[in-house]
Amino acid sequence: MADSNTQNLLPRTTAVDDSNSANVAGFLPTFYRTDSNKKFLQATMTQLAQPGAVNKVSGYIGRVNSKATSSSDVFVKAPSKIRQDYQLEPGFLITDDLDNTTFLRDYQDYINQLKVFGADVTNHPRLNKQEFYSWNPHIIGTSLLIFKIIIGYQMVRILLQLVQKYK
Repeated sequence: MADSNTQNLLPRTTAVDDSNSANVAGFLPTFYRTDSNKKFLQATMTQLAQPGAVNKVSGYIGRVNSKATSSSDVFVKAPSKIRQDYQLEPGFLITDDLDNTTFLRDYQDYINQLKVFGADVTNHPRLNKQEFYSWNPHIIGTSLLIFKIIIGYQMVRILLQLVQKYK
């Protein structure tokens, strides 16, 4: 190169300017630092490289009226009442063999689905109260009946042999 002072091919070592905001265009070699590239990067990538604003929060998250809480405990406030009422409630998650989430539902999804089906969701204890659970083991009844008949026939035959032997 004829003029090495103006054509520095290496990017700057830092991409932060004086205002503490990230300048992604500073990572480009000088011959790529055109106005159009700087405008494009300012509109797209610079926003992703901005330092985050962190607020320190001290407090508990969860049920306020549990057995383990005391009156001096401080709880973090949620942005809405429904989220405040159901922090850390149980959920349902299904993943595939590669640990990709294929199904995810929480308590609010459950209540909303019941509402879509026409259930009265104003009283949650009444809604979820039950004395028994249904269980479907996916057993074909005719196979079970045939198994019972075969086992019964063999048991009768064994008993008859024992009776004849010890007679």
